Amino acid sequence: AAALAQERGLLTPDGLHLRVTLVLDTEDNAALTEELRAAGIEVVSAYRDRVNVSVPVAMIEEQFLSQEAGEGTALIFQQLTQLEHVIAVRLPETRKPESLNPAGEILGEGVALIGADAWHAAGFTGAGLRIGVLDLGFAGYEELLGSELPSDVIVQTFGWYDAAEVHGAACAEIIHEVAPEATLFFAWYDGSDAALGEAVQWLRTQQLNIISHSVGAVVSPRDGTGWGTQLVDEVAAEGVLWVNSAGNEALTHHRGVFSDGDGDGYHEFTAEDEVLPIYSLDEVEVYLIWEDDWQRPVQDLELLIVDAQGNVLATSEDPQDGTLGQRPAEVAWVHTEGDTVYAVVQAYAVAQSVTFDIFVHGANAEVAQPSSAYSVSSPGDSANAITVGATNWWNDRLAGYSSQGPTTDGRLKPDISGPAGVSGATYGESAFDGTSASTPHVAGAAALVWQANPGFTREQVKDYLLVNALDYGPTGPDTGFGSAAKRRGRPSW
Repeated sequence: AAALAQERGLLTPDGLHLRVTLVLDTEDNAALTEELRAAGIEVVSAYRDRVNVSVPVAMIEEQFLSQEAGEGTALIFQQLTQLEHVIAVRLPETRKPESLNPAGEILGEGVALIGADAWHAAGFTGAGLRIGVLDLGFAGYEELLGSELPSDVIVQTFGWYDAAEVHGAACAEIIHEVAPEATLFFAWYDGSDAALGEAVQWLRTQQLNIISHSVGAVVSPRDGTGWGTQLVDEVAAEGVLWVNSAGNEALTHHRGVFSDGDGDGYHEFTAEDEVLPIYSLDEVEVYLIWEDDWQRPVQDLELLIVDAQGNVLATSEDPQDGTLGQRPAEVAWVHTEGDTVYAVVQAYAVAQSVTFDIFVHGANAEVAQPSSAYSVSSPGDSANAITVGATNWWNDRLAGYSSQGPTTDGRLKPDISGPAGVSGATYGESAFDGTSASTPHVAGAAALVWQANPGFTREQVKDYLLVNALDYGPTGPDTGFGSAAKRRGRPSW
């Protein structure tokens, strides 16, 4: 059990503690965190209504073996829920880096492709601009200083961060290529809400112009009102331009409206099938999310994962009965060992038509009936973020995996697209794929525009990029490439 928990990221890096998120009914967490610390519980991150704590595995084992506990390991979580202001106890749902191929000075293909080399020749290199790179890992960045990265960067860590993750270093490489004289700040966080809040709070004290965030989450309403999007909106109100990846979920997302013609309680994906095939090389995380009140959901769906013979491999059956702190979401993990598995959606208590989304994360994962629309992850759904899709640098076509809009409230996303599949020192030749790679190209480009137009506001920089984007998709704005106003050709900006 401990090995499986470690594999799924449920334990701290040392393997000695379970990672737990407490959700509060107040944004004032001071009294609770003081109470927890006084009781000997480690508070790892605390931001507003999210508090991350570490529960010793030894304590869980002791409860499991205790004859007096009676309730086994559930007792620990019941004790946590009885704390004042705690309305939910969850295993942290961490955000994912939006890259696909985690694998001397190397110049990526995107610099010339977006026309940044011409801006460099004209004297615009991002000098004077301050860019925050908000990411899940910068391992190995020290070896890149003075070549792939500036000679000096400012780094701060937050939460249970992964000391081996290199994703953020690869993103920073691209920013430095596009805007080589910009000052960079690295906020290294663990992907959880609480640590994200702490990281953003630190970045807000650094007098930044731009934040680049190649990370996303799908457990969100994705309508611009989610927990992470509120941080984007606050930062934008302070004049900072937030650049975010759109996500890589176009081929791993299915959207439907619950339908049960035969009345057996299971959704019918087609007239013949009540299962959705999922393909992956190994383990997959399957998310079921539906449209409901994100504070007090009342529609209750359940998620089952079955094999070809109908044997249940995993289930997620969280209650949704209108209680504060619940969410209209279920998540299940399963090892596929390369075999096709199947998602099943069951209605436990449904009183009306329910629109739902299934997202799958895993090695080379795909779903049988993908829905590219409505697949943009959060906080890329924020109206105040410039959200970036991915194109193949070698042919300017929209990458098949690149998440597409609209948002669930019908707004155009992404806003713009950038090149992916590029070369770099961190991942190697043509190996950095995904909207993670396209996002720092746009962040770097924003720095060049801002240096050339120092009187611009964040909104004017955003508008400049969108107005001067090249139209490689359907004529005019679209939910794949984003906004575009200029004819195809080499960008002149």
